[in-house]
Amino acid sequence: MNISQTHSLPWLRSFRFDIGFILLIPFMAIAAGFSVNENPALFAGILLLDIWLLGYHHVISTFTRISFSKQQAAEHRTLLIHVPILVLAGTVAALYFVGPWAIATLYLYWQWFHYTRQSYGISRYYMSKSGRVAPPSRDINSYALYLLPLTGILYRSYQAPEKFLFMELKTLPVSYEIVMVFLALSIIAITLQIGQWIRDYLRGELSIPYALYVLSHHAIFAVGYLLIEDINYGWLALNIWHNAQYIAFVWLQNNLRYEGIEGTKDSLISHISQKKNIIYYFAVCLALAVFIYTLLDVVRAGLQLYSLMPMGMVIYMTINFHHYVVDAVIWKRRKKTAA
Repeated sequence: MNISQTHSLPWLRSFRFDIGFILLIPFMAIAAGFSVNENPALFAGILLLDIWLLGYHHVISTFTRISFSKQQAAEHRTLLIHVPILVLAGTVAALYFVGPWAIATLYLYWQWFHYTRQSYGISRYYMSKSGRVAPPSRDINSYALYLLPLTGILYRSYQAPEKFLFMELKTLPVSYEIVMVFLALSIIAITLQIGQWIRDYLRGELSIPYALYVLSHHAIFAVGYLLIEDINYGWLALNIWHNAQYIAFVWLQNNLRYEGIEGTKDSLISHISQKKNIIYYFAVCLALAVFIYTLLDVVRAGLQLYSLMPMGMVIYMTINFHHYVVDAVIWKRRKKTAA
């Protein structure tokens, strides 16, 4: 395959963008995970960089889809006002009536599902970019994509760590035999998937970008859940990948939506979403993230003076859970609208 053929493949945007998206982001995340695994002293520093440069930024990216214009804010009023109140009430209730471990446990399992669903959704975008690739929702590709993350969370459950990100944790009871069964199923599904890809390639029907993306998916979940023993270090690799991937993908969606149509009533988001303004886009999102989360930290410190509840857990987990709910709604709604 020559270079001109490579550039004409069904990428999400371009060879340059997608190679970074498929290879550079997972490589960065995996390198960070193995680095802290080899030298635990690096964990605090890399975690801090992940939180401030990627984690907070990726939450703000969600709001570029629902609140960066009057039209967006009006359309998503329920997600912006009512849902946060309900999520906050649920978080406080779980903390008060069950205990802090309930929040950590809910976060562990919900973020696993959230990360997996995000990657599945992106794989569907890659699949749909090629007219030669049929996109059934239940085939060997889907089973292979889900089974490895499922094996990973079952393995973490089997490990039953007492702490997760410095929080008390309780996991579902899972036996070693169950983990091995699902690991075997994962290996079988991935083997069958690769066999199908070989047949598709020989017929000239394989989407190379799709296959490369799914291989990167398998790599990051294998590293994050199975190859790195410590739950926190494995989570860090997955979190860096998820955050960076989300930031890049949301920029892509905004860029595709607003490319060439500046000066509309969505003037801010349309202006910064132009390819020529990509630096401004990330600067605006990052500046908002730093400002908002710094303000939230001040609020947390003030509230903590008058409450016995861990206010940091209440505030930041409410934001995380709200983000999960919003994502589940807006991307599904977009898919239905596009259809």
